[in-house]
Amino acid sequence: MPFIHRETVRFGHVDGAGIVFHPRYSEWVNNTIEAWFAEGIGYDFTALHQRDGRAIPLLESRYAFRKASRLGDVLTFSLTVTEVKRATFDVHVDCHGPGGADDLRITTDIRMMHVTLEPMGSETIPDWLRAKFEEFRA
Repeated sequence: MPFIHRETVRFGHVDGAGIVFHPRYSEWVNNTIEAWFAEGIGYDFTALHQRDGRAIPLLESRYAFRKASRLGDVLTFSLTVTEVKRATFDVHVDCHGPGGADDLRITTDIRMMHVTLEPMGSETIPDWLRAKFEEFRA
């Protein structure tokens, strides 16, 4: 089942041509991942980082831009997990505009790693977190 997150395109998100400035999508995808952790998994970034001394840094990302988004559009981000390995996991995110399934704006594939902060290094994804990831498997 996918995790769903919505963002509204605001004035500060668009460029002089009136369309979303492409780096904003990276911010929104990050917002989607952070919301997924908090709302979908039940493990917010405050607990992950500050309490547990862990993080999930980005290792790789690939974006495909399909259609421009404009001021006032409500964008729907749909996240699914595509792979879970020892310390890394991959997610796929589709972003649709107000037209729904026929209004694809971007797709992205992202690989992240579960790490300790001190000392910085990869760490095996705990079984309980792995099980939560599996609930969002594509």
